[in-house]
Amino acid sequence: MRVRRGGGLPFALFLLALAVIQGLAQSGRLREKPAAPPGQADKDTVRLRAEEVLLPVSVRSDTGKLAPRLASADFIVTEDNKRQQITSVMRTPANVLLILDTSGEVSTRKNINTNRDLAYKLIESLADEDQAAVITYGDKVELLSSWTTDKTALRQALEWKFKPGIKSHLYDSLLYAADEILPKVTGRRSVVLLTDGVDSFVNGGYAATLQAMHRARATVYVFNHASVLIRELRSRVFNPLAFWEMLDPAVRKRYLILRQYVREMEAGEVNLRGLAEETGGAVWNPDNRIECAKTARNGAEFAKPFDPDGKTDCEMIRKQIVSEIGTEYVVAYSSERKADDSTFHPIRVYTIRTDLKVRVRRGIYPGTPPKPKSEPGH
Repeated sequence: MRVRRGGGLPFALFLLALAVIQGLAQSGRLREKPAAPPGQADKDTVRLRAEEVLLPVSVRSDTGKLAPRLASADFIVTEDNKRQQITSVMRTPANVLLILDTSGEVSTRKNINTNRDLAYKLIESLADEDQAAVITYGDKVELLSSWTTDKTALRQALEWKFKPGIKSHLYDSLLYAADEILPKVTGRRSVVLLTDGVDSFVNGGYAATLQAMHRARATVYVFNHASVLIRELRSRVFNPLAFWEMLDPAVRKRYLILRQYVREMEAGEVNLRGLAEETGGAVWNPDNRIECAKTARNGAEFAKPFDPDGKTDCEMIRKQIVSEIGTEYVVAYSSERKADDSTFHPIRVYTIRTDLKVRVRRGIYPGTPPKPKSEPGH
């Protein structure tokens, strides 16, 4: 029998190659990924949205004056502890929302006219390109003037529409400001609150207000009457009552109301300080009464403040508020987040220059994405 040589070798090589391919397939290296069901790929894709964040930052030189010649390279910004790429550092016109307390339910020692007179002075301090709006709160929250650069219109709104009230809607006024007034302007948003810190209807108002101010990215500055009122009332209403006072139910009730008012102002001091610090602002709570000099009707001049004892006066408060608002720059950076992100993002700002001091809000919420423009006819 003739034996055919050489035919078995190619066959053996074929079997060997087949075994290798099967082994690789079993190991998973050549295993194809199962096709995703229709629509699954879209669900697994993380949709991101880029947002340009305009972050107000208070910057002073080590001498306390406005810092000159700032550049992106002077700062480091972190969001969620991740460094962000700064695109610009700008000075923009100020948008100042004045919120005035007009309530007077409890104590006749409270002088709401001080709020109006200080507001007059702040309006006159605005630069020509700055704009302001005015809200009052008492029995209800009222918008006296919408955003305008017209100082005459702002003064007239205060002169003709300023009305005293009884109850205090403090937190309602701040929520209204955050939801309805502040979103109408871009860039720097500064809230100047003139108040005693008491709310007649407080039910978790502080937490909701703080969140609203973070969403509006507003910086809150507070002029608070509380310290002087607390000092004047505490020495009177927390001492033991006289014998005749104890016999009079109306007097006893009045003292209980005033004591509660003092406690509410003390609690309000804590809340207002927290609101200012969380948003990068500041608080003024002088220990002496502030009497503002009368403002000239045409707004051209102010009577010089008379302060023989060297105490804090209205002009000093005005200068400090204006100075604080004037130190604000806008630091712009781009942040990429999930499209449906609504969480709070901690913010830190550092400066690499030893001659600068920086103050900034604790964090931000993602901005509301712009609504798509509807096509004509829709």
